[in-house]
Amino acid sequence: MESLKPPYKTIVLCSANHLGSTMIFDGLLKNTHVQIVGMVIADGIPFSWAGVKKLKKYLQKMGAKFAVLLLWQQCVQIFLFSIFRFLGRKTRLRSLENAAKNAQIPVLRLSNINGPEAIQALRLLQPDIIVSAYFNQILKREALSIARIAHLNVHPGWIPAYRGAMAYFWVLKNGERNAGVTIHEMDEGIDTGRILIRQSFALEPQWTQEQVLYKTASIGRQLLARVLHSIADGSFSTLEVDTTGEPEGSFSIPAKKDVSLYSSHRRFFRIRDILMHIRSVSDSPENT
Repeated sequence: MESLKPPYKTIVLCSANHLGSTMIFDGLLKNTHVQIVGMVIADGIPFSWAGVKKLKKYLQKMGAKFAVLLLWQQCVQIFLFSIFRFLGRKTRLRSLENAAKNAQIPVLRLSNINGPEAIQALRLLQPDIIVSAYFNQILKREALSIARIAHLNVHPGWIPAYRGAMAYFWVLKNGERNAGVTIHEMDEGIDTGRILIRQSFALEPQWTQEQVLYKTASIGRQLLARVLHSIADGSFSTLEVDTTGEPEGSFSIPAKKDVSLYSSHRRFFRIRDILMHIRSVSDSPENT
């Protein structure tokens, strides 16, 4: 790792309209160890024949019910956020693009972060650190060579047991009593890089996946702040969690049967959950 001093030039990889991405980005804006020099927002499914086929494949797997739930959740979040803005009420959750614009941070919308144009654009920003905050694309070798210090992922699950997509859904569907959050270095695998730090938390009986997601983002921003502090004080290279003997698991987007089993005993989200999260203030100061 190169010997560089803070603030570290940082690129944040986000997913549009995602609660977790917004919370992590908000925390990084307040962290004096970093200077955000760019935000990457993953574009959705492209409006093309290839995009139509990709969308059809997703719908066939997860079913129309789950797709409608995801869309409805997004609509409710955007509507409530718009109401708060119209009324002039202060919230901690903001449009990612507006927040970046207000902070004079360039925003890149990329459908493929591993494409040649994307690689060139990221290299021009000369980042020291790249942080993936609930980003939905896997970085390949060339993209993983861009940051001079570290490529970090905030993963909303306990690794190695809950690698992959939507761990906040799967822990509830699987009836777990505890969930977790992991910060790890990225490699070309799916959540297989060196584990730097992680934390578990208890799941309440009536929690929805929205509440678990919020909890993972809240803990994730705190853990990320600790990792960034370790880079600044020179202890980063000593971070590593020993997972010898622990069970391993990898999960993807839920299928119809998984959604059906989940729905039989859990709510996907409640409007009051989203309202609370939009109104809430930071539950702990960032490590600056």
